Amino acid sequence: MTYAGETRQIFTNGAIRKIFSYANGIPRKINKVCYLSLMAAAQRQTRLIEDSLVAYVIDQELTW
Repeated sequence: MTYAGETRQIFTNGAIRKIFSYANGIPRKINKVCYLSLMAAAQRQTRLIEDSLVAYVIDQELTW
């Protein structure tokens, strides 16, 4: 994120743990859940993504 010019924290530590737990280190899954979490946060006008939002995204968008 620093490389992209962002200096503030976007994902809480809990959100990062939730992403890691879901993705098992698979880059494509990490990208997908992060992208969807960023879109959900933008829609809700939230600047900090917490674990509850990541859990919601996983449950609603990534679980069949």
